[in-house]
Amino acid sequence: MKLKQNVLFGNIAALAILQLATYITPLLIVPYLTRVLGPGGYGTVAICLSIIQMSLILTDFGFNLSSTEYIARNCQSKDKINKHIGAVFQIKILLIFLCVIFLYFLVNDQLQQFKIEFFFYSCIAIIGQTFQSLWFFQGVEKMKRITLFLTISKFSYVILTFVIVKKPEQGRFVILAYALSQVIGALLSQYYMRKEGYKYTPANLSSMLGVLRTSALFFWSRLAVSTYTTASTLVVGAAGHVQAGYYAASEQLYKAGQNITTPVSQALYPYMTRAKNWALFFKMMSILTVVMITASLTAIWLSQWLIALIFGPEYIVSQNVFIVFMLALIVTFVSTNFGYPVFSALGKVKVANYTVIFGALTHVVILGVLFCLGEISAYNVVRAVLFTEIVILILRMFFFVKLYRREVK
Repeated sequence: MKLKQNVLFGNIAALAILQLATYITPLLIVPYLTRVLGPGGYGTVAICLSIIQMSLILTDFGFNLSSTEYIARNCQSKDKINKHIGAVFQIKILLIFLCVIFLYFLVNDQLQQFKIEFFFYSCIAIIGQTFQSLWFFQGVEKMKRITLFLTISKFSYVILTFVIVKKPEQGRFVILAYALSQVIGALLSQYYMRKEGYKYTPANLSSMLGVLRTSALFFWSRLAVSTYTTASTLVVGAAGHVQAGYYAASEQLYKAGQNITTPVSQALYPYMTRAKNWALFFKMMSILTVVMITASLTAIWLSQWLIALIFGPEYIVSQNVFIVFMLALIVTFVSTNFGYPVFSALGKVKVANYTVIFGALTHVVILGVLFCLGEISAYNVVRAVLFTEIVILILRMFFFVKLYRREVK
């Protein structure tokens, strides 16, 4: 048990370093871009990055969750893992072709200038992201590898952006910098996978279909999550690229807060699947939730100063958006950790997926009402996000209490 706990804390530490890099990256790059590109130009870049992230959901197809669990459960069989890697990669290649079609129509609809360049650079970014096999390293609990190649990728993005983006009309070069950094991450990921002694083993159609069936619910869950996370920037874009810029700027700090806490859920997921150490889980959650509440309330208190410092004075008008995001951060932290880590340990992962899907349906209904009323704005959309996160948290806590009581009897 002590060895397992050491592995858990070691993985949390490695992922914490990664998330620190993930936290630092937007703090370095976003203030630069908001000032150089302005709210409208930054909004355009944010919309394009949202499209890339939506495309990634398709090419990932839930493997970051389903494959992590499969590899964690079969960590003693290298042959099984190699075959699973082969099946996943073959599926991803097919999904990339579908993704390119999806990407073309979205870019053509959302952007007005430099469409071909935005499309080409976005395709490169998607291919790079698709083959960064985080699910593999999480499953074998080698988080140090993830930390290394993703940290290099992130800082490559920062350096390239500072070097090639100098004018308001050069927003497309932000996507180019992002694309090149993702390719670097993908190459390093494949190198370290082979260094760990694993390799691609071709899979037959039956194996591919089996992997697809297993991942399908995870995919729908991730797609559902995207409706109130990634897709929200696209929705706000309907109110104009300036509104999208205000929304995306505050969202970056929200994501930075999530990135700091993500190592906990990422490391707990495979650990709780194997160890089911409830005492440790409850202790960690009690301490970290208090820390999260304190940090979020402090950020709200300093919100006007933080926004002016990080994004520039012209973004202060988005203070109300920032405050709601900070409240959502508290809710999301608790909800995430009472999601896949606990329901996997209880053998009911589907429950976590169903709660997200229900939350997504709730969010779509709210956005539909806002659209019909002509009330789409950065502030209204972020309030819809907060409400959706609260609904998901309530559902997860309800089902957790119910299932946990059965477990301990």
